[in-house]
Amino acid sequence: MTKTLTTALIAATAGIANAGVSETFSGSFDLATTNWTEAFNINGFDTMGGTRELLEINIHLTGEVNGIAMAESLDASAATIELNLQATLTLFLAASNTELAEVIPVVNTTFDAEAFDGNIDFDGPSGAVFTGLSNTASAWEAISDAGVLELFTDVASVGLSAEAFGSSFGSGAGNLITQFATEAGLGWEVQYKFRNVPAPAGMALLGMGGLVATRRRR
Repeated sequence: MTKTLTTALIAATAGIANAGVSETFSGSFDLATTNWTEAFNINGFDTMGGTRELLEINIHLTGEVNGIAMAESLDASAATIELNLQATLTLFLAASNTELAEVIPVVNTTFDAEAFDGNIDFDGPSGAVFTGLSNTASAWEAISDAGVLELFTDVASVGLSAEAFGSSFGSGAGNLITQFATEAGLGWEVQYKFRNVPAPAGMALLGMGGLVATRRRR
């Protein structure tokens, strides 16, 4: 599977020192047969000696599913069959197996099946095959839980895990055989939203006092 990671970007809202400050990491995993799991690391959030405070982690996932759906109705009467080709893609915090975000791209298709024709071949009046199915979906998650933020703070790196599982299903007949071939891919983005913390008043005064003392010595 091809993995792509993008280095962090830092941006601040013009003219406002303590608002709209963020670091963003992004990457992607190409389409591959489910079920797959990929582990990777991103940089942790650096408080820079307490001068920055992590406020929120925003996660954006874009999932893609491709594949084939097949069905054969074994019912003795006609039925409308619904097939859902889908994959469940999840981003986890590896250390605690904490789920951070999830996206489920799905392709829905239906067909009218006649009474079972006596052949389990996904063909004829009671069966069907759908190829070239494809769709994408996006999901956003904002995390502000202090316990989770702490796990990202002042560490060199954070281990993450991306997982893709086939979760396709069919319905509409009491006696139904389905078969799915599923590929899934994932694009991800993790953004640290933070604020710059002003130096404590005591530290500022101490700095001024040191400057005055130096001037007096001179």
